[in-house]
Amino acid sequence: MAIAHSALNAFIGSTEAGELTTLGRGGSDYSATILGAALDAEEVIIWTDVDGVLTADPRLINEARTIPSISYREAAELAFFGAKVLHPKTLKPVVDSAIPVWIRNSFTPEKRGTKITPKGGANTGVKALTAIGPGAEYAVIPYLQSTAREARFAACAILADVGTPKSLPALEAAGNKDLGDVAFYQCAQLAGEKIMARK
Repeated sequence: MAIAHSALNAFIGSTEAGELTTLGRGGSDYSATILGAALDAEEVIIWTDVDGVLTADPRLINEARTIPSISYREAAELAFFGAKVLHPKTLKPVVDSAIPVWIRNSFTPEKRGTKITPKGGANTGVKALTAIGPGAEYAVIPYLQSTAREARFAACAILADVGTPKSLPALEAAGNKDLGDVAFYQCAQLAGEKIMARK
């Protein structure tokens, strides 16, 4: 059976007045899910420059890992709260038809990436951390003493980036607590030093 292929403009659109415009950040991904829903596709694959949806920002956390599967809701929440891999609107077109969406790396196509489905995977607990805006440090401080290693490191990175001197006691307490991880203790120390350097 022959397979038909089509090449389409992705992030190009028009205003109500008919003027040519772009769809903005995430426009290509949004176009892909709109087309996938319109064509009743079996799946949509979004090719990007990371290996999928990760447990934390890889620019901040070297140990960030790819999440194999995640639900629409979890992915949308991560996007809404600052994860750059997806725009919050990207999944809306495919929700009603329950079309799986893959996030894969165009530079390493042999890697599986992340599969986003209505229910996600069977794993529970903290899968990833992200935070934006004023007071973001207070949202992530509870994760410093999490039993999930990735959650601790992600919280540490977020505090190093947006934390204030008020975050230091929590960092110090978490760093001194016996969490069985010397690397986390060092991470907490470095985050504290970065916060102090901004004073």
